Amino acid sequence: MLWSILLIILGFVALFALFVSFSPIKFLCKARYKDDFVLSSLHFSFVHPWIFDCVFDPVADATSIILLHRFTVFSFENNPQKASADSRPPEPEVPLQGQTREQTPASEPFVTEKASVPPVDVRQSRHDAKPDNRKTTKPKPDKKEKPPKQTEKKESDQTPKKGLFGFFKTPLFKRIYVFLGNELWRKKILSWMLRSALRFFKIVSFTKFKAFATFGLDDPAKTGKAFGYFLAFKNVLVDTPQNRFDVDCEPDFNREIFEAQGEIEITTSLARLFAPVVLAVLTFPYIHTLVLFLRMRKIKMDAQQ
Repeated sequence: MLWSILLIILGFVALFALFVSFSPIKFLCKARYKDDFVLSSLHFSFVHPWIFDCVFDPVADATSIILLHRFTVFSFENNPQKASADSRPPEPEVPLQGQTREQTPASEPFVTEKASVPPVDVRQSRHDAKPDNRKTTKPKPDKKEKPPKQTEKKESDQTPKKGLFGFFKTPLFKRIYVFLGNELWRKKILSWMLRSALRFFKIVSFTKFKAFATFGLDDPAKTGKAFGYFLAFKNVLVDTPQNRFDVDCEPDFNREIFEAQGEIEITTSLARLFAPVVLAVLTFPYIHTLVLFLRMRKIKMDAQQ
């Protein structure tokens, strides 16, 4: 009975892990352009935007987490000190010693309160503090401590300086050169790198691209001509069966204007993020690399004998 309960719990845990690893993770970016480029909002959603949605507003500099499209679980301002600093009243300016301050109704009480404070002679305080600083100074090293410093310099001068050309004389570079000189290992490592790079390009996918613009040129004829070119481009390249791309514009023949707004959505998942790394680690040519390393080590030991 106990083992059956444990198996059922492990089954639910495995199903939950598969659900989390293959659930889509979406990043949505919204922006607009009107005399200046402005980033409207950034959305991070897991499984579906109606289930979990994290919204960042760059204009208000605030972040909020929304569950089930209704309940705001967490909301905070990323820079709360900025608003509090702006609301504080300005601090009164303290006049420096030896300077006079203009008598104003707001500053008269401040001057009367500070009038009883005796002046402090800064030069005298600095002069009095000089003997204490001299007493706390560290004693100079004796002449007997100089010879070990000279020996250290001589040892440092004897050590060879390693630079860019010094790396080519190291044993590590010689091993790399031997590995690259093997034609079979070179072919295997190049094919492994190519496969891994192609898998990394499949981590994310563009699921949605929307853009809408309003434009107008100085000449209505030029505006109509540009709008005709746009319709030809839209019918040839943007018309896809998945409706991932939605680009549209509206011409304005009365004025010279350009305004636009759009959004881009990128989709990925935890499985797609970690799969290229796991496959790259598992498909590396370990056996051929180990055989080549042992062969090189044997040749080196035979040469030393």
